[in-house]
Amino acid sequence: MRSFGKFFSMAGKVIKKELIEIVAEPIVNLAVDSSKEIVTTIGSYFIESLVGKFQKSIQVGIYEHDAMMEEAFLRVMKKYNKIENDPKLCFNDFPISRSDLDDNRLGFAKGYHNLKYKKWNVVLIVDNFKEATMAGECISKGKTYTLICFDFSSQFVKEFKEEMIKEMKLVNQITATSKTIPMYVPVVNDQYPGQRVWFNSLGEIPKRYKQTVFIPDSQMKQIEKVVGDFVKNKDFYVKNSIPYTLNILLYGPPGTGKDTVVKMIASMYNRSLIYIEDSKGGAHIPSILNAENSTNIENPTFVISDIDKYPALIAETEVDLSGSYGMSLSEQIVNKGLFGKMINALDGVMSTQGRIVIMTTNYIDKFDKAFLRDGRVGLKLELGYVTNETFEKFFNHYFKDSVLPEKFTLKNKELTIATLQADIIGGITASEFLKKYLRK
Repeated sequence: MRSFGKFFSMAGKVIKKELIEIVAEPIVNLAVDSSKEIVTTIGSYFIESLVGKFQKSIQVGIYEHDAMMEEAFLRVMKKYNKIENDPKLCFNDFPISRSDLDDNRLGFAKGYHNLKYKKWNVVLIVDNFKEATMAGECISKGKTYTLICFDFSSQFVKEFKEEMIKEMKLVNQITATSKTIPMYVPVVNDQYPGQRVWFNSLGEIPKRYKQTVFIPDSQMKQIEKVVGDFVKNKDFYVKNSIPYTLNILLYGPPGTGKDTVVKMIASMYNRSLIYIEDSKGGAHIPSILNAENSTNIENPTFVISDIDKYPALIAETEVDLSGSYGMSLSEQIVNKGLFGKMINALDGVMSTQGRIVIMTTNYIDKFDKAFLRDGRVGLKLELGYVTNETFEKFFNHYFKDSVLPEKFTLKNKELTIATLQADIIGGITASEFLKKYLRK
């Protein structure tokens, strides 16, 4: 009798599973076959309204490497449901290893889950997605989380969006005690009107402390004055109707520490870094700088390294009717308009309030004077070769137990901090270091 009971019990489970799949299948079809309408964005992601025959729903796409967005989603769901903590997801100690996260890292396996969100009963459908090139090569993948509710209203979307943004900011919050700063990269989709922009997380990098940045004291004070005053004086900008934005240009020879200063500024003032690269010759950059949803990122600081590689952004370009520049006439006309768009973006009339833009270049002479005028670029800083002052700072930091001669002369007038750093990594001794770089 026990064997028959065990058989019927197992059969019941199989039948129950099949019934669940039969009942759930129409719901999936409603979601998949529904027309899609973009409602809003949360952090880096589209929130889509799926308008079905009997219900509405919203869908969140989360890329596999963005554990911070996943944590925000999990936090929201945990408020209204009994969900066990995922032992593979660190809540308070970033960064975490993305490679250690598997497909069940949210606590939600692929399939269907009956949940609650505030007063609404919802069905959560979890599925995987892949984005591929025209050749079929996978460029990114992640999960989609579709929340279906048969008593759905616009209030659902509004409250869910607000709560997700709140949790995103808490997850990404940077403080003086934080050891890392988050990084993002913009993604532009030309299929949407106005070039839809969103931001993907790249993870975090360790903070760069100013005692490890070797520039003259006068320049360090200049940075602290300009950026510090900007951060502290938001009320002044608002009161006087001045766009609350700051543009910085770091220029000088390669290896003089421009990228290091960028990281130091972000670390000193607890700011997120958004690194901009554009394959369209800079055509997307003005839209990226004005992207509204960058407000969901904690203290956004946009970084355009080697901005001179986008010549149409930094100087007015000529339109060559003969097409001898290797571009079509239409491309040249678009490029001709980029300088004006970039100037408007830097002026910050339509930009995110509190935004900082840091640009770097090795070729300051390529810039139009209108680009560099006072008021448009709030801080222009030339980072040059190693001086006696910066050499002394560097030596005293890395060779604390050794003594630098009171008076010394550098052998090489075009010595860079990058060169000195390479020797430190290579394990050079203090005596070898002095012998290599100082005249007798």
